[in-house]
Amino acid sequence: MDPGCADTASLKVGDDEQNTSDKDMPEAQAAKERPADAICCGLAELWNDFLIADEVDQVERTFKAILTHTGTAQLHEGGIALFRQLKCKLEPGLDIDRKVLLTELERQISRRQVYLARLRGEENPVNVDTPQGDILICGAGPVGLRTAVEAALLGFKTTVVERRTSFSRHNILTLWDVTYRDVLSLGANIYFPHLKPAQDSGTNHESWFANTEFFMGTRELQLTFLKTALLCGAKMLYGMELIGLIPPDKDTSKWQGRVVPYVKQNSQAEPLTREDTQARSVVEDVKKDKTDAYARTTKCNLVELTTVDETFINASAALFVKDEIRSQFDHYIIAEGEWSSTTRKCGFDKSIDRFGKAIGLIINAVYDKNDPAQVGIQSTRGFQHFPELHAAGIMTEGVEYLKGETHYIAACILKRTLVEFGAVHNDKPTTKELLQPCNLNMDGLRRLARIIATTIGLPETCTFCQDCGVQLFDFSTRARCKEGVKLLSGGAHAPGRLTSSTQDHVHSAAEAGNGLPALVMPVGDAYMEPFWVQGLGTNRGFHTGLNAVSAAVAAREFSIVEGAKEARFAHHMIVGMANFLKRDITPAHTWTADATTRFVPECIDLAREKIRRRGSEVDDLPERFSR
Repeated sequence: MDPGCADTASLKVGDDEQNTSDKDMPEAQAAKERPADAICCGLAELWNDFLIADEVDQVERTFKAILTHTGTAQLHEGGIALFRQLKCKLEPGLDIDRKVLLTELERQISRRQVYLARLRGEENPVNVDTPQGDILICGAGPVGLRTAVEAALLGFKTTVVERRTSFSRHNILTLWDVTYRDVLSLGANIYFPHLKPAQDSGTNHESWFANTEFFMGTRELQLTFLKTALLCGAKMLYGMELIGLIPPDKDTSKWQGRVVPYVKQNSQAEPLTREDTQARSVVEDVKKDKTDAYARTTKCNLVELTTVDETFINASAALFVKDEIRSQFDHYIIAEGEWSSTTRKCGFDKSIDRFGKAIGLIINAVYDKNDPAQVGIQSTRGFQHFPELHAAGIMTEGVEYLKGETHYIAACILKRTLVEFGAVHNDKPTTKELLQPCNLNMDGLRRLARIIATTIGLPETCTFCQDCGVQLFDFSTRARCKEGVKLLSGGAHAPGRLTSSTQDHVHSAAEAGNGLPALVMPVGDAYMEPFWVQGLGTNRGFHTGLNAVSAAVAAREFSIVEGAKEARFAHHMIVGMANFLKRDITPAHTWTADATTRFVPECIDLAREKIRRRGSEVDDLPERFSR
């Protein structure tokens, strides 16, 4: 008998909440007692509903229905053991086409088992069914969710916290072919059959490095990774936020996160009008003014100096609000995007590259696939100049049009255009003042957006998306963390501390007996912002997330000292790349969390030599990279 198909009642998850007895779950018990043919009946329909669900609540509802129908509810959020049981319960009732996702995910799990065996120097694949180690991820954007999938596949008990309760972003992202292949391998083409397959690039590095790029919507990426993470037993907490970290209270206990329901705060004393609300949503992504915290380094460069928020990292275990969840962790990964406030609370200083005034205008419009005029419009390749826009008096530094599930237009718009077309009430000396909600003229902004859309080729009847239909943001700065990892320590006999992750600090924390230390690692745009027009956010962001998981694996398999070294080495490698290019990345079929399977040897060599020149081998160079 396949061990993955053992009676679910005999499998332990290691969580009191998840070990609820069968008598407390009559629906699950009834499902387990049904004859096999009755269990299969209706599963195909439920599975199909799950595959096509296109919003958070739909995904969660259909997934819970599958768990109830298959009698696997007690393994919910229980890691790969859940996937094994679901696969056994689902396969008898599915035709070949509907089994493809399960087969592909089994292959992905097997690859991770082989990777772990190689890491341990063992011949047999490592069992990852029972979760070992806890990872807390804040942020359920594409990078946060891709990180969660990898952590779950490698046998971590993975929890993701996200303030939003729906997929409100319609942006379409440009993916390199290697990134696209990685996304397809995790189920994207099953959830979205319209996605075109990646072209076979063969084994020649130069052939796959060639010219192909692919487009996917942010929502499509999030849906792909959300569904796959759920199948792999990850815990998803939407509509929640992390408000503090609770230090360990015993020598052998872990850090915990205080996770509470998210309530959006309105700082205005007076109720907002509909126009005010729309204006605020348009500039929701404008970077907050942080110049008071900046120190100048050169004419065009600054540094954002931070201090650790002691109240955030020493939250009281005695305080408990309604519906609060305590989430323990060995490692905390910050994936909140470039507007993350948590990186500042955790003391991550950032280098700031400053450019000239740069304003982005985003237009998201509904794509009617039954309209021949819309079907015939072709995506552009990168940012282009449209003479028709300039002829109409609309000055831009380039416009990109991409078509996916929606129409997506991104324009580097000049300030004078916003002023002349009445998109703002008054000209202002700074971008911050210009893009204040009170200075936006929504009617004028929508008129400008409509002119741009129709000039590019969208018909007048094409409506803007209800959420984020038109947005403005400032991309005149680009920030990156000066460190890739910090260390949480203390708690049991001393206050919690957040320090650099040098070998001395990590050794001291591990031997102090103040509870188990933890690594804190920012990823994606929270770690390193892209220059918007380069389109590096997702292509690079996935690798920062995988690097963080690799560090967590090293900490689990060897020691937290080795985990910190892995994270610090990865930081030198990522920051050391003058330009993060596709040629720096290996073909996707070789990828694991291990950086050596994803980056070409030259990138590894450059990081190693940089560390040696700095003389920081003790802190930054893992043994496996020293040769």
